Amino acid sequence: MPPAEFAGKVFGGLDGWRRRFFDLVQGRQPLCLSDQEGLPRWLQASGFDQWERGNRWVLEMAQTGSARTTTLLALWDGKDTGDARGGTSDMIQIAQKTGVFDVRVIDATQLLTAAARV
Repeated sequence: MPPAEFAGKVFGGLDGWRRRFFDLVQGRQPLCLSDQEGLPRWLQASGFDQWERGNRWVLEMAQTGSARTTTLLALWDGKDTGDARGGTSDMIQIAQKTGVFDVRVIDATQLLTAAARV
């Protein structure tokens, strides 16, 4: 989805994170599968939501490259709580099932703990 729509859905009232995201994508053309909200008509009966579709698409694109090893680097707290299909846990599971990806997780809880000590 377009960056502004993505930021609105993901960051809500977290203005600092939204600002970081826009700083990161500024001047770049991020991967955008659709310029409209939701799934295209041809995918609406698939059972996927826009998040799962995006995750699966990115993993498929990564597999088409010529690299011998492809790494999925995920920032995750390790919890499945509240993480539906299309969430971080789901993407990690999909990547692991392929047997193609070197899955590396950055533990978000450790980062939050370290940040609290500073």
